[in-house]
Amino acid sequence: MKELNLEEYIIYLKKYRPFILQHLEYCFILAKTLKLDFIRNSIVTNSRFRTNQKVDLNQSVQYVQQFLKKIDKSWADNFSKMLQQKNCYISFLNQCKENDSRSFVIWNPQKNQIEIHLSLHQDVSDGKILIHEFMHYENVNTHLSDSMLSEFFSFWIENQYLQHYKDLDMNWFQSEKQNRYYNIMVMSSICSDVFLLLLSNQKYGDTTYSHCQEIASSFDFSLDKEYFESSKRFIEFCLNHPKRFSEVDVTEAFNYVYSFVAYLLVKHKKVMDVQNVVQINKKVREADSVQKKVTLLQIDSEIWDLSFIQSCFKEEIKSYRKQKSR
Repeated sequence: MKELNLEEYIIYLKKYRPFILQHLEYCFILAKTLKLDFIRNSIVTNSRFRTNQKVDLNQSVQYVQQFLKKIDKSWADNFSKMLQQKNCYISFLNQCKENDSRSFVIWNPQKNQIEIHLSLHQDVSDGKILIHEFMHYENVNTHLSDSMLSEFFSFWIENQYLQHYKDLDMNWFQSEKQNRYYNIMVMSSICSDVFLLLLSNQKYGDTTYSHCQEIASSFDFSLDKEYFESSKRFIEFCLNHPKRFSEVDVTEAFNYVYSFVAYLLVKHKKVMDVQNVVQINKKVREADSVQKKVTLLQIDSEIWDLSFIQSCFKEEIKSYRKQKSR
């Protein structure tokens, strides 16, 4: 198998996510540990449950507005403004192509405007999509929107919303949580595979199986050769095909992993009360470094403590299973 050329990818990471290259061992261990913890706890399948609780767009908007008013009226007002913008595009999954089915918020520098794309199901799950993207809308074009914590407040508000409305459909509530876990596990897997290749390239100047196995073993991880070769071929293919690049773009994938870990720590430490989240979000989004952000969230030491992160993960899965068994 020919050697994988990572030079252009490394230049890309230096520009958009230098933290990863500066703390590559930590990022690898964090992603690999999280992936293995999900596998050990059998959170490895994507839930295909679709709720029968049909809800039209107006009702979903009302659910979100009622919830946001309990946190801060200004957020409820901003949510209404978001939906009224001419560059807020709403489609329903039965009307759009598969590759147009994502919901996202972006800043368009050419048009100097925010664009909101919402793909909805016309059921009870739409409220979760609306509120998740609303938090991105609140934080777009700030330091937070281009940070490894860009997903943190969206995760946080989404989980608060799910907890608040779980009685609408408990099966849906559990399915949404499992889907979130599954997606984080996939992101962790992508990151750990790419980071291992980067570590080998950094240390040995190549990405051979023997060198990658040596690095994995030094962190007490095993490395199956067949899996390694398959993963390496996939990464090489995606790096060489622009339309597939997003599948191995760790600048995006690690946002999810890091934000999820931060969410676990904040939830475990109970340092962010629902009533003051608006003020905390404002301070965090204005901070211009990852270190300043995690300090504001009061997890600046814990975010580096892998054993503590694992203990928080165990509590999260224990709570999930307890609710699932009811």
